[in-house]
Amino acid sequence: MNENANDFSVETYIKKQENLLVEHIRRQLQADTRVTLLELALQEAYKNNEDLTIQVNTLKTTVDQSINGLKSLTAERDNLKVKTEEIPTLTGELTQAKNKIALLEVDIDDLNMKLKVADNDYTTLKENYNKVLAALNEANEKNGEATVAILVPAKGKQSKKAQNPSSEWVDGEHEIPT
Repeated sequence: MNENANDFSVETYIKKQENLLVEHIRRQLQADTRVTLLELALQEAYKNNEDLTIQVNTLKTTVDQSINGLKSLTAERDNLKVKTEEIPTLTGELTQAKNKIALLEVDIDDLNMKLKVADNDYTTLKENYNKVLAALNEANEKNGEATVAILVPAKGKQSKKAQNPSSEWVDGEHEIPT
């Protein structure tokens, strides 16, 4: 029985050792599997980290561009505010200019009226001058002196001056007798 008992205890010992060895191998395999899975998870985490870093950099660039755009828009808005504040001043200046134009138009109308009056006076003066000259010519004819030609110039044109050597008046200008 010793031998059987000995064999049995050896077999039991071997089975226990085998069980321990199998358990140890199983735990080792589980640990290796966990390590492999953790390494894969770690690599995935690194990849995600790199992707997120790239996204952060892209977003930072976008934010910087947005900030620069806002700064330029703010500067443009400030310029527009300054220009809008100048509008009342410019409107006042425009109103003053319109008022000056209206006054100048009134002055032009007054000057046109004065010009018409002066033109009428000139026409009347010219007619009177011709009448006086005609009367002088008549008187000279009666006295036997040379006659002075009466020329009525067309409006706006210069007249040809007829001169009488004995007359001191020539087309409204006074000649000093010699």
